[in-house]
Amino acid sequence: MENKLKLLVLSDTHLGFDYPMRPRIKIRRRAEEFFSNFNHVLNYGVKNKVDFILHLGDLFFRCKVHNDIVKRAYSKLLSTADKGIKIIIVPGNHDCSRLPLISILSHPNIYIFERPKVFSFPFQGKNINFAGFPFIRKNLHEEFQKCQNIFKTDISTNDVNLLLMHQTVQGAQVGQINYTFGSGPDILLKKMMPQNYDLILCGHIHRHQILPFKHNNQADFKGKVIFSGSTERTSFAEKNETKGFLKIGLDPAINNPIEHLDFVPLPSRKMADIQIDSENSIEAVMQTIKLEVNELNSNSIVRLKFEKNFHQGILNQLTTGLIRSLVPESMNIEISRSSFVDRN
Repeated sequence: MENKLKLLVLSDTHLGFDYPMRPRIKIRRRAEEFFSNFNHVLNYGVKNKVDFILHLGDLFFRCKVHNDIVKRAYSKLLSTADKGIKIIIVPGNHDCSRLPLISILSHPNIYIFERPKVFSFPFQGKNINFAGFPFIRKNLHEEFQKCQNIFKTDISTNDVNLLLMHQTVQGAQVGQINYTFGSGPDILLKKMMPQNYDLILCGHIHRHQILPFKHNNQADFKGKVIFSGSTERTSFAEKNETKGFLKIGLDPAINNPIEHLDFVPLPSRKMADIQIDSENSIEAVMQTIKLEVNELNSNSIVRLKFEKNFHQGILNQLTTGLIRSLVPESMNIEISRSSFVDRN
């Protein structure tokens, strides 16, 4: 009998991103890239015969998405669960702390944290305990402590214990300038991290990272918070980040049951900024865009950035149709919001 467990961890899949149900114009949309990486992880789990797939929140892009998107996502989850894989889901903030049409996910192998609780699974004479709760928006510090009090009765030091959540944690970094979260009412503090878990797995922050709070030994994950990161880039703040998921091996028979924890990269299109400085005509701007675009991969996601004092009259001539005519159809292109003046 196999004495080890295989886990896959993904988060922030944001299904429904750039998924218009009735598009008025024919352009390349990014929606399929989000579904593709989501499907890739689940297919990887089936192929490698994992025991658990953990989704750490923001399954969908926003609280209200079209039912067709919901059913498409759930169909993949259900077919994966049919293969005998247990799927555990934490509702995130983009899910409004609850999943839509949840009755569709009625399956013996699918577990959803509709409230703070512990899902326990017997294995090799021990329990594998997954404690978790849906995203907490208000009174985070107080509610987080309430969750820990709820979990106490189901958590034993003799078992393997994992905490699953979707929150911001002090020390997490985001963006190209590595902004670091400090303290605040909507941030869990380092000192609040419980030490009775073998792993603390977290979603919400889109960059994969490990926060070492108590131990210097990187091989020991106890007391650390591990963000799996998002499976796709949702903004240019993430343009230099590698996206992926976690592959974890558990061996409950040893003192440190985390046999291995690996980050597996996923494909993601390159993002590129085109900086346009002062130009004296719309023709000059168009020429600059063409020259810069020619240097990029034709599948790039491109953002146009204009200097602060750029001539607003010229900028206003850059219609959506004109911009799209300057780049390959395979590209996505947008103008930085900071380029537009406030006309109110």
